[in-house]
Amino acid sequence: MTELLKLILALGLAVVTNIALGMWYNIGKKNMKFDWKIFLNGIIKGAIIGGSFISLSYVLELSNITTEEVPIVILLGGITIYFGMCVTKLKDILGITKKA
Repeated sequence: MTELLKLILALGLAVVTNIALGMWYNIGKKNMKFDWKIFLNGIIKGAIIGGSFISLSYVLELSNITTEEVPIVILLGGITIYFGMCVTKLKDILGITKKA
């Protein structure tokens, strides 16, 4: 359970980082104006998706139907998805392009 809690924290940090980088990119690079509606929509989406990964992992942990590693794999999947989104946003912020 301790490992799950650490992974939940990592997932939360990945979600917050994704939101922060998205704001920086859209406001700083794309010159969009800050919009509370878009901001709250992003927070709600992140909370729902992150919460879904956490909920599914927790249910599997409590059910004892699966092996101990399955809930961890699910959380690692969520972290990987958000990590990839963060890397993509960092690439866009830094203006890194792929050469053909």
